[in-house]
Amino acid sequence: MRDFADLARRALRDSGYSMKAAARAMNYDVAYLSRVLNGKQKPSPKLAQSLDALVNAGGALAAIVLDPDDESRVARSAAQPSRLDAGTVDALAGVLVLQS
Repeated sequence: MRDFADLARRALRDSGYSMKAAARAMNYDVAYLSRVLNGKQKPSPKLAQSLDALVNAGGALAAIVLDPDDESRVARSAAQPSRLDAGTVDALAGVLVLQS
């Protein structure tokens, strides 16, 4: 969550958007966007996609946010590492590729 917030804040700044202007452009509540950009709330996949499109990030921001199925897989694997499945590996690989 923190990585997304940091990257999204930098992307908005580099694109010349204030938080209010970005919220207005994407039709999101500025308070929600503020909580996400300050790492206090997890972004929805829809918000991540909207931010990605707004700042022309080429999918980098959207890929950081796992969909609920992938998030569940990762949580299960963290609790039981010996039961790692291919879907979890794919979900983690996608996030890690974008971290480099």
